[in-house]
Amino acid sequence: MPKKVIISYHAMDRLEERGISENNIMNVIQSPDNTHPSFKERQIASKSIRSQLITVVFKEELDNIIVITVY
Repeated sequence: MPKKVIISYHAMDRLEERGISENNIMNVIQSPDNTHPSFKERQIASKSIRSQLITVVFKEELDNIIVITVY
């Protein structure tokens, strides 16, 4: 069963502020161009979508993926 993606309030604010869609977040998480670990067990994933580099910081839990921020 696929993990549920939960977008934090902070990340939702950044989506609206930066004009990034939830579909783009899903695309980055599911098929990133690059990933690397961050602090506090977080991951950073990025992907170029229509000449825009989108970066998603998230934490993977047992049943969920928590999106921390997006830029």
